[in-house]
Amino acid sequence: MRFADYHIISVLEPKFSSAEDDHAEARAFSRCRVDPAIIDDGARIGTIERLAPDPGEGARFSDTGWRIFAEGAPRPDADDMLYLAIGVVLNKDDSILPYLDAPVGTSLRRNAAGSFAAN
Repeated sequence: MRFADYHIISVLEPKFSSAEDDHAEARAFSRCRVDPAIIDDGARIGTIERLAPDPGEGARFSDTGWRIFAEGAPRPDADDMLYLAIGVVLNKDDSILPYLDAPVGTSLRRNAAGSFAAN
């Protein structure tokens, strides 16, 4: 039996990326704490707060310091919040995207118009 091209299932192409691509990937995979109602139930984001990032132990992606809470729901205990990539949250509700570079100490609440304002 001879090797033929139909024996090939797939070919992995090498990934060549720029520093900008690497930054965007690292940003999307950086972690945050989020109210499970946003991820599990599709609740809208109501409040975002940026605390000092938790350095974590051996985490590949850093903590952003963002704490994200559902609109109109009681805040969950810290132990009940999910710790996941901020990109997952953005896939559910990307309205916070313009604020991701805000400094530590930022606290924003969604207003009646649907935009975020200082809390």
